[in-house]
Amino acid sequence: MSTPEQDALSADEAFALVGHEIRVAILRAVMDAAKESGDPYAPVSFSELRDRVGTRDSGQFNYHLGKLVGPFLDHDEAGYRMRYTTLLVVGAILAGTYTERGDADPVAVDTPCPVCGGLVEATYVAERGEVACTECGEVFCSAAVPPGALEGYDPAEYPEVFLRWTGRLMGEMRSGFCLACTGPVSPRVAVAAPGEEGNARGETPGVVVHYECERCPERAFTSLGAALFDHPAVVAFHWDHGVDTRDPTTLGLAWLYDDHAHVVSEVPLRVECRVELDGETLTLTLDDGLDVLEVTGS
Repeated sequence: MSTPEQDALSADEAFALVGHEIRVAILRAVMDAAKESGDPYAPVSFSELRDRVGTRDSGQFNYHLGKLVGPFLDHDEAGYRMRYTTLLVVGAILAGTYTERGDADPVAVDTPCPVCGGLVEATYVAERGEVACTECGEVFCSAAVPPGALEGYDPAEYPEVFLRWTGRLMGEMRSGFCLACTGPVSPRVAVAAPGEEGNARGETPGVVVHYECERCPERAFTSLGAALFDHPAVVAFHWDHGVDTRDPTTLGLAWLYDDHAHVVSEVPLRVECRVELDGETLTLTLDDGLDVLEVTGS
């Protein structure tokens, strides 16, 4: 497969390349054709691509198509193919990241708040999805959600969508990749005073896990229990008690919101997370980098 040799594009050059409706239409047409064929990198002939885009001016079409070959499209004798960058650009458009505004009416959650028993609601305001208790203020998830992520779902399903979406985002951060720039992310365990980030509702110091990108300002925080929710020992412990941790409705697990995190020592920082189900307790001891040092059961 031949692709024109070129230097890496600057950010302004990359955005300028897709700053025309015909170029966006070409990229979407290539992706639509690939999806219909069942092969994400299936070639699209010049004539089929022009028919799909519907541009009458052949000179204008050739000009814009030529600008996309290399940075956003591969080309050989079989036709034009998507590149990974095509998926990123068109995917962002389909998600509504840059083109839509997201708001929805509040949706009540069937599961009562595990902290106070109050009403839990899902809200969607300015592209931010949140599931929280209307009485005590406990927040179960809160994250930016592109409008496209809600496409095809009934509003009654939004709470589950927000929980699954937030779980996906936190999974990426736990894996060490920034949500915004894919840069390296390192976890940091800290003790937050009442009123500080991650402990806004607490009346005593609480253990909070911070995820901070080393390359851009993106960051996130969560409770110690939520950060360990996909740890093999935690997953197995729940499975042995008939609980599938992949089920987003697990927000009702009381141990996630009780006083499950304890500071063992401050220097060096050592914390414990106690998972309690059916009268049994799983205890994980961790350092300030979220590394599990010991796992015990009782």
